[in-house]
Amino acid sequence: MQRRFSNAIKLNLATVRFLVTKSGLPQKSILPSHSTKTLQRVLNTGYASPAVAHQLAQRLNVTLDDLQRDTPSDNWPDALPQLWLYEDLTQIDSTERWISFISSGFNGLALDSSPISAINPLTQALDRIGRRNRSVVLRRTAQDFQLEIRQFHEAPKEGPPNFFFPMGCRFFPVTRTGDSISRTPLTSKQIDFMWASLHSWALNNTDLLSVDGACEAQHPDDYKVLVRFFEGEPAKQTLIGSRLYRHLNGDFRCALIDYIESMDTTTRISAHSTFAGTEIEAMPSLRYLNEPDWQQRYKTVRVNLVQEVSRGELHIAPWRSAFRHTFTTGVTSRKWKDCWHHGHSYPGQDLDYESVPPLAPDPALEHNGALRIKCPTPTDAWLALWETTGVDA
Repeated sequence: MQRRFSNAIKLNLATVRFLVTKSGLPQKSILPSHSTKTLQRVLNTGYASPAVAHQLAQRLNVTLDDLQRDTPSDNWPDALPQLWLYEDLTQIDSTERWISFISSGFNGLALDSSPISAINPLTQALDRIGRRNRSVVLRRTAQDFQLEIRQFHEAPKEGPPNFFFPMGCRFFPVTRTGDSISRTPLTSKQIDFMWASLHSWALNNTDLLSVDGACEAQHPDDYKVLVRFFEGEPAKQTLIGSRLYRHLNGDFRCALIDYIESMDTTTRISAHSTFAGTEIEAMPSLRYLNEPDWQQRYKTVRVNLVQEVSRGELHIAPWRSAFRHTFTTGVTSRKWKDCWHHGHSYPGQDLDYESVPPLAPDPALEHNGALRIKCPTPTDAWLALWETTGVDA
């Protein structure tokens, strides 16, 4: 029997599950002051203590009333069919020697849950190839989706990395009536939601991502680090500028450490994961609350990996949620040895520390206007998570 507080608040279970799915946040960071069992209890029962309900609303960027309202059915993932057919690419493509994607099934076919459910075949297959150097290719046709997974060796000095252990599948929804199975057609809104959800899943679980055959990067080192700077408390933030760094483990890491170490020891540092990125808050101590410049002392830094496809246009790049969790924990506790990332090379002696730019807005970017940040798919499920300026659909 589930334990329920006497003053527990009843939430709309479908709405909470939808918002948690849409956030793309790892479960450990949604309720950071509670165990993941607390979140699972809320997702299973729809009840939460007042403290948990308010924290959940804050982390999902909604109000408590929003958590109690109905979610439109055309946006809710449960509107998607729950039974899907997965067809092994070993049965489709003979040009490459594929490892079987289907761990259990018949003749390369398997019936399983939705690809965006909490426990899904895509994540299980990705875990089979290991935790490092993951590459994902997403494709789609009118009603089918296709996933390809590979591992890659560390890239040589020049040229693309070497890929190995390829596996993949094609999948689509079906309806089962007794022993009979038939395709279930998807509406255009369901297709858009599924495509956006697959993008979100890939951004949080892989190191290289190709969409419909277009690979924008040869190696994670090709990704740049976009940092956006804000002033003011969260409800009244103002974007004051941006800066691009060349390397996650190089100039950005050095600039971040210098930035935090130079702060007043009374400044509270908090870091957490956001949609495909991280956010670092520098909160002034309470003794500054009566100072006229208190708002300017509250600073927020938002960090994303991006691929620069043309001058001023950026595409969001994958940044593994597990690595971001380790990174934000290291920043909050100021354990700098945890603030580097697997899969990205470490510049070491090749880094010119004297030329590392500070963690501050780049005047050149300000003069050229706002950077255009392009999400992989311009659906409402994505754009709602990018409420700041500079987002191009």
